[in-house]
Amino acid sequence: MNSYCSQEGYSQTTEDQNNLPQSVTENKCELRKEVKDIIKSFDSVFSKDKYDVGALRVEPHRIALNSDLQVSLRSNHTSLVEEQEINSQVEKLLQAGLIKESNSPYSSPVT
Repeated sequence: MNSYCSQEGYSQTTEDQNNLPQSVTENKCELRKEVKDIIKSFDSVFSKDKYDVGALRVEPHRIALNSDLQVSLRSNHTSLVEEQEINSQVEKLLQAGLIKESNSPYSSPVT
């Protein structure tokens, strides 16, 4: 299989390459390297994983309710495997600072 930009970790099939003039192929290699270098120099603005979403803490959030009546529902029962996954996801969200522990009368516990 012929490829181009292989030294940069990019490849394109022979069929794709045959459809492009050599100058375009060379230009694409240069542009890919430039884009890669730009992204690398600004890597702090890109997420590292799905929990790296950044934060904007301008003002605490409030939800105005029409009633002071507390809503309390019975537990949503889950299997042991589901409970372990829920606990794992919640722990990751806590560690990432995306959620925090709270005690609220408005709840629907998962057990």
